[in-house]
Amino acid sequence: MTEQWKDIPGYEEMYQASNKGQIRSLDRIIDHPMGRVRRRGKVLKPMIGNRSFCIGLHKDGVSEVKAVGHWVLLAFKGDANADFLCIHKNGDPSDNTVDNLLWGTQSMAELLKVEQNRWSRGEPTGQRINDVEWRTKDGKPTYYVT
Repeated sequence: MTEQWKDIPGYEEMYQASNKGQIRSLDRIIDHPMGRVRRRGKVLKPMIGNRSFCIGLHKDGVSEVKAVGHWVLLAFKGDANADFLCIHKNGDPSDNTVDNLLWGTQSMAELLKVEQNRWSRGEPTGQRINDVEWRTKDGKPTYYVT
């Protein structure tokens, strides 16, 4: 798979995300108290957050720190509902490739943990979820496990 880069919405011409899970800054000129300064672009190194790897993006003197997977999904899949979060399909928070990420709810994330025997409460069930029925109620997703 060749690496593809896309602008991160809200940070166009400043930052890009790749389909392989990397974030980079682009060459740009910024206003500085000492005058205009040229900043060279580079691939950013994530910091270890609470449960995932995070990167802070800066714009107009304001920093916004989010998980790397969130930035990748934002660039490749677009913005999601405010109730949605970034889910790693394989459960590995260091695997931020676009194929491993999806927007979903906390309920979806918990169902995925149960299916993969990664649920932290109690003993692993050893059972697999055969089917999850997705329905929409009042514009919000509802899930039924069968």
